[in-house]
Order: sequence, then structure tokens, then C-alpha cells
Amino acid sequence: AVAEQLAELDPDGAAVYEANAAGFPENLHYVADVVDKLADTPGDAPVAQTETIGHYLVSAATRDDITPPDFTNAIENGT
Repeated sequence: AVAEQLAELDPDGAAVYEANAAGFPENLHYVADVVDKLADTPGDAPVAQTETIGHYLVSAATRDDITPPDFTNAIENGT
């Protein structure tokens, strides 16, 4: 659906959008592998991350994210 919408907006890129969409589901295992490795880390060690997208991985792995909110805000705002 997303590839089709992008192709409508940019017909010259249609082949690339379709190819990327076709490979997307099989590439999701890389994300699942990261979450599994994080979740399987021994102990209850808290985690801090340097990119805000990391929060979603940490949360999915049910780890305690101790990244200071001010740091997260600075990263999001580029300051």
C-alpha cells in the first residue's frame, strides 16, 4: 500500500518502491534479533541509549531505560 502510494507520487521511482516493499517483511527479523539479544542480556542491567529510536527497542525488550530526559530532548532537538 505504501509503495503504491509512493509510486503514484513518483512514478519514476516505482520499481524501487516495489522492490523495497517486497523485501521489507523478511528484513524485520533484524529488528527482532536486536530486541531478543537485549532481552536476553543477563541480569537486570538498565540501558541508556544515544538515539531516540533506541527507546522502542529497549521498551520492547522490557529493559529499564535510564537515559536522562534532558539528553533525549537535546538529541531530538539537535542541540
